[in-house]
Amino acid sequence: AARARACPILLSTLRSYADQPATVRELLAALANCASMRSIKEDFQSSLPQSAEVIYHVMEQSSDREPDVLAQGCRAFGALYATANNEVNLGLKPGEKMKTSSNLQWSKLNNAIIKTVI
Repeated sequence: AARARACPILLSTLRSYADQPATVRELLAALANCASMRSIKEDFQSSLPQSAEVIYHVMEQSSDREPDVLAQGCRAFGALYATANNEVNLGLKPGEKMKTSSNLQWSKLNNAIIKTVI
């Protein structure tokens, strides 16, 4: 899948099916499952912030009807931002302590969380 540049294909499909929660859940799970492949991670990170915006958007669109969309979206972000040693890279240098800012847009994640619980 990675050789065919699966990341752009999955993101494009997510955009197309943003209003179908069951499909979004499975696509986010697929993205998280193959995020350990270097080409997936490279494609995702090279097209930031647009690639992340797709995930935020579908999480906001579908999480109120399918709470597992929120979980799979967070799982995908964790896998896509993870470094080679499986530590989540939130924009920090090795050994640097977490600050108030990171690559993740917490306000957008919070919007999806709020839609899920309300």
